[in-house]
Amino acid sequence: MLVVLSSLFDPHVAAGFRHWRAAGVDAKLVTCRDLARPGWRLTLDDAPTLVIDGQRVAAGQLRGVITRLAWVTSPELPFVREQDRDYAAAEMQAFLLALLTQLECPVVNRATPGCLAGPGWSSAAWTALAAATGLEVQPLVQRAFAGGTLVNRPAPPERRVVHVICDQVLGDVPRDFQDAARAVAKAAGCDLLRVAFVAKVRSPVFVDADPFVDLSERAVALAVAERLAPEGRR
Repeated sequence: MLVVLSSLFDPHVAAGFRHWRAAGVDAKLVTCRDLARPGWRLTLDDAPTLVIDGQRVAAGQLRGVITRLAWVTSPELPFVREQDRDYAAAEMQAFLLALLTQLECPVVNRATPGCLAGPGWSSAAWTALAAATGLEVQPLVQRAFAGGTLVNRPAPPERRVVHVICDQVLGDVPRDFQDAARAVAKAAGCDLLRVAFVAKVRSPVFVDADPFVDLSERAVALAVAERLAPEGRR
């Protein structure tokens, strides 16, 4: 079973599930609504128990977990009393960080203290990492404010996006772009990474990255399932 821990507001997950169902992949969705149901168990002595589709599931039944939820915030909890949402969100965040750290099956990306889905870095931090790997990077624009109005804001460069799924790179790009994307993913410790380069250039110029690959793309969704749960078909 492939489990996707998702935000209620992720625009790509529904399309990913359609691709998986068509391919016969046994995938289940978990949101904070599921987390609020009784039956979850996490101890230092035993394997965790999850609640999926209202049923208790032992962690040993999981073949892989894809984390699409960066942080638990109050909008993820519309079923909780409004005055309790911030507290409940903080408790769920802490529980999920501990759970995702303890699971023995493949979890991508592994949670970090600042983000459940991997590195929760700013564009500046990603750019610094890419530069440290030896890549040419798109210079960050220093933005100035005058009277509360943003000025001197240039248009962002046209992008060429690739997806890293473990050691596989998806995207119609030359080999050096693929190698550059792998280098950034390796340096970040990410099994799943979306990397953007400047378009219409002959060599890779890094623009930005994030751990949320586009599951609405069929090739990306199927590659993720194959790498995490190769035996997860019905």
